Amino acid sequence: MSRKRLAERILCVFIILLCWMPFFGLADDTGVMTETELGNWIAQVLLQTKDETPLNYPVGEEALTDAGYAFLYSFATLYYDKPVLDSQSVLQGFAITDESMVTPRGISLGSSAWELIAIYGWQNPDLLGDESFSALYQLNSLPEGAYWCWAQRSNAGIVSVRCAVHADLGTGSRYTDAGILYYVQDGLVSAIHVYGLNQSITLADVQSNLWAVTAVQAAGSGDSEQAAIPNPILLRRSIPKSEAPVFGEADLTFAGIHFLELDETNAILSLGSPDWDEWLLDDTGEWLHTTYRDGMILTYLLDRDRENGRLETLCITGTEWEGPRGIRIRDAADGVLSRFFANDATAVFGEETPLYGNGLSPPYGVVFVSSEWITARYAAIIQGTDGVEREATLCLSFADDQLVEILLYSW
Repeated sequence: MSRKRLAERILCVFIILLCWMPFFGLADDTGVMTETELGNWIAQVLLQTKDETPLNYPVGEEALTDAGYAFLYSFATLYYDKPVLDSQSVLQGFAITDESMVTPRGISLGSSAWELIAIYGWQNPDLLGDESFSALYQLNSLPEGAYWCWAQRSNAGIVSVRCAVHADLGTGSRYTDAGILYYVQDGLVSAIHVYGLNQSITLADVQSNLWAVTAVQAAGSGDSEQAAIPNPILLRRSIPKSEAPVFGEADLTFAGIHFLELDETNAILSLGSPDWDEWLLDDTGEWLHTTYRDGMILTYLLDRDRENGRLETLCITGTEWEGPRGIRIRDAADGVLSRFFANDATAVFGEETPLYGNGLSPPYGVVFVSSEWITARYAAIIQGTDGVEREATLCLSFADDQLVEILLYSW
């Protein structure tokens, strides 16, 4: 299985997103449901099914539900993308069926709806909102991710509570569309579904969701001025034209170190020992080894014997490390963008704007812009030390017109 495809698999998505660790603390401190909390629970559910044989085997297309092929276990129904469980099967979601199983934050089937509100609705305990929804919380940490939760109401009371997680998939253009949905009947939690584990959406979709939550918050507060804020989709930004070279293999060198030559031994010699590290056994039998240093995260792919490691991702968030072409964290956006080739471009908020190329096949450069941040992505075909051609990608993220992250990866 290709690494690019594997990155879209939900468990590896959450590992790759460890690159955003500085932001996890922020999200967790505010009490919102994050990819870390959701990912840990998914891992626990998968471990529980490891030694348990499904009570059924979906056969044929007639067994396909809207959520996927349903495999019944003693405590939950797991939905996969095909009716056979093997190393290529992709988990798309699951539903809890056992009342004794406690989900994150102590909620289980039969819990009171007001327990949900007490846990998720600290920002809006009175359930202020519009005629149908009450926004419980919203955290906009774009471009890294966005988190929101709202309760749907009817005349009979609370109908459901949805907690959504939109985490960057490492490209600056696609985000997870996962979350937990609690259904409520007669004031009690009647169903608990985890959804969207193999789904992704665009930046524009994420912003649209945040906009909907903001509108509900504005309706609840009676703040007509807030409700009248212009839709940010109309915002535009001019990207400076540049005759600098396009992104290429020469840009895989940072601080005098070449990305393709930075194995774990060379990393220790050049960068010092990591502050801490983590190992993850991939479902292909390979290992992912992530090492953390102040302001830098490196992730390696190793074989089944934890040998023959190859650097896959490099994430820089510290000012002490120099990136390609001498760029550094906190450099001004226009200055950084001018160091890479760009045609005349006017970027529209939430839309992918080409800087050069078609934005699909390397070499290319694209940019995503909002009123507060920018993400530029450059890709090129390179030849690895093993002689195999690979696609290398450089992602640059800016907040308040300053560079805040340098992400380089090759699969």
